[in-house]
Amino acid sequence: MGGFTLYEHGDPLRILEVDDLERLSSSGKVEWPTITEKEIKDKSKGDYLSKGIVVVQTTWFIIQCIVRGANGLAVTELEVATLAFAALTGIIYYLWWNKPLDVECSIPVHMVDQTTFPSPQKILPPIPSHKSTTPPTLTCNQRLLASIANARRKYGTFLGLLYVFIYRPFALFLGAFVDMAGCNEIPTGQFRVPTFYSPALDDTANEYLWLLILGVCVALVFGSIHCIAWSFHFPSTQENTLWRASAVVISAVPLVVLLISSPLQKLEEKLSETRMAEPFSVITSVIFATPYFAYILARLALLVLPFTALRKLPEGAYLDIDWTNFLPHM
Repeated sequence: MGGFTLYEHGDPLRILEVDDLERLSSSGKVEWPTITEKEIKDKSKGDYLSKGIVVVQTTWFIIQCIVRGANGLAVTELEVATLAFAALTGIIYYLWWNKPLDVECSIPVHMVDQTTFPSPQKILPPIPSHKSTTPPTLTCNQRLLASIANARRKYGTFLGLLYVFIYRPFALFLGAFVDMAGCNEIPTGQFRVPTFYSPALDDTANEYLWLLILGVCVALVFGSIHCIAWSFHFPSTQENTLWRASAVVISAVPLVVLLISSPLQKLEEKLSETRMAEPFSVITSVIFATPYFAYILARLALLVLPFTALRKLPEGAYLDIDWTNFLPHM
């Protein structure tokens, strides 16, 4: 999570990954940092109050949806879609409740000897974090102007402006999606761990298989909640059909991918030394790309349909819950 930084001669070299810290410690190359559990928990930027408010709000929304359905009041497609995201929020908050977030002041881990001990898998050059082309005292405006000036010197006036205002924001935006797809290494010279970074999985312990099964279970819950609106009121028959098809796709695709992954992988390993290796690799890519593409289209449809359905809601959608029927009163 970016909580430990390797230091040599008082200068920071890089963020330590889990394997790096274990390897350096077992070989006696570093001094084991002195840190308590309380100090680790103090790194979290989200306290119990802020997390608790989100959990209470989400729980209250779920209760309202359940009560509306139990009393025969209309539940809109937008509420069903929000309910699905609320379920995911609950899972994420359970997993991230004690996770430190965006560690800004990491724990120093000092080298014992005078030589740098690089990882055998990758060599990261020592780049002190205090050396920066832009002083930290500059305002946002000044940092922007400095970035523009640097880009213009490097790429020219026109290309430099395109780089600062178009390419870089677009790259940063897409970078988050790339990290979500699979970020198991910290880039060279980085002093902050990417938001979606996770260490490489242990194949011997079948960690990838268990993670895949867990992901499929979560995806099934998410898709099943959308199926609640199977017989709901829709402005048109076409929208109702599209909703049903999309709900089935996002529920079935993760399960299908799980079932075909292992057989195709084993078959690809058997054909790796034959002439069929390259053609089969192309076929496998197409087989996997098709359900992923269908899943993306289905997710987009389920994001748009709840809003288009607002143009023609049933009368029951405008009725509120009479809570006095559930609470003791005089």
